[in-house]
Amino acid sequence: MNDHRTGKGAFTGKHWILLLAVLLGPGVRLVAQTKSFSTDQAQFLVEMTDFIVEADKKEGRPFMEQVFTPVWNGPYYTPAQRLRIVEVANYMLKKRFDAFPHFRDYLASIAAFPNGGRTPAEFDAWMQGMDKLVQSGRKQNVTAFITMCAGLFRDNTMFSSASTQWRSRTSKFTFAFDSVPMVVFPRSDLVCTAKGDSAVIFATEGTYFPTSEMWKGTGGKVTWDRAGLKSTATFAEWSEPYEIRMKSASFEIDSVRFTHPYFDRMLLGKLTDKVLA
Repeated sequence: MNDHRTGKGAFTGKHWILLLAVLLGPGVRLVAQTKSFSTDQAQFLVEMTDFIVEADKKEGRPFMEQVFTPVWNGPYYTPAQRLRIVEVANYMLKKRFDAFPHFRDYLASIAAFPNGGRTPAEFDAWMQGMDKLVQSGRKQNVTAFITMCAGLFRDNTMFSSASTQWRSRTSKFTFAFDSVPMVVFPRSDLVCTAKGDSAVIFATEGTYFPTSEMWKGTGGKVTWDRAGLKSTATFAEWSEPYEIRMKSASFEIDSVRFTHPYFDRMLLGKLTDKVLA
């Protein structure tokens, strides 16, 4: 009888513990990987808060309570828009985006969007592009877009690194998508800031491509106030297209018209400017 209970087909206490560890351990992780966020407004907030706080209690809890929750429970987003927010979050979960920084930056963008006085139609356009990018784009492109959006909605910053920042002085940008995401800026000033120095391209317009960190603009004007030269007397301006790789704190414009009191006429030439880090 004892042989039957402890024989080949029987399990001891240790065997049961091992079996439960095998069954429950991977099972719990599998559920965590494949679960979906609820489409219910209140339940989504609970689940997302748990998800973020579990990843980083120190930063996660104040972020969710002070930044995201007031907007999520506020009047700005409609039920249909909240549903789209959840759908994108579930796509991100399926593709195994990290809670930090990916989900945090996504939620930060959601929280920052109402602060710019944007219309529901603009949000719908942004979400359409976000949804398309998450479903069909490369993960690094999605990451770059989410990170950029967080800064863009906060203070019009389109690129930021440890040494360089590029931002526009207008918040009246719009989103467009044609295989890659684009942010279109009307005529305004483009500002590059590095440690201890800055440069401004005045009266320019253009499109920023966040996945390639490329700015394609048209027209502009540069002065040298920071060098002590009067902006009304010494400046370069142009009306042609130009490009800037925003990883760099420098830019070149092939054909500009240069004005300086020393010369009795306008000079044509190439402009190179570098912001000193």
